[in-house]
Amino acid sequence: MAGSSTKPGGTTPDVENFPGFVFLERVTTAASRAVLAHARALNDTWSEIREGTSDASTYMKMWARIAENYYDVAEELWRPPNLGRAPAWFLIPYQIKVSPATYDIPLNEALDAGASLDITTFGSVGDDGNASGGITVQNMLTGPPKAAGRFIEIELNQPVVDKLVSGTSYLAFVFRTGSSAVPPLAAIVIRVKS
Repeated sequence: MAGSSTKPGGTTPDVENFPGFVFLERVTTAASRAVLAHARALNDTWSEIREGTSDASTYMKMWARIAENYYDVAEELWRPPNLGRAPAWFLIPYQIKVSPATYDIPLNEALDAGASLDITTFGSVGDDGNASGGITVQNMLTGPPKAAGRFIEIELNQPVVDKLVSGTSYLAFVFRTGSSAVPPLAAIVIRVKS
């Protein structure tokens, strides 16, 4: 017996979907996000436009945000129907007491403004003679990652990171809150050196 599915991703056991449903859902979701982001970009600059205080930089920033969002729609159209997204990998070569605390991690997709994100605990990877794999470190970030369009913003908790052994690496994954059954958005590797 076939029924309709309202779950994102479409297909579920005992439910029949028309051919291309998942692809169409993915493309229309990207288009919807782009239209909403377009409206937000205009709304963010509306008071400057209405008051006549806008300049070329105002319009260029708005245009850049709109172009980025419509690129996501084109990207979804070109991506084959059954190809899932892979997480973006980001390496932070962190030099103790020298490296900055904040980083913008580029993603393979755009996130809605205010999207809620979770991150796993950072765990050590590899064995280079200084530390064995499997060690976890709490509070490596000052707070949860923040969604910023095609980027995730993180801030390292430098007092914690600065105490780590030079030559060790730590890995964590970033997910949308509540989406544990899908691939992560990003994999972050912090390589500590003195």
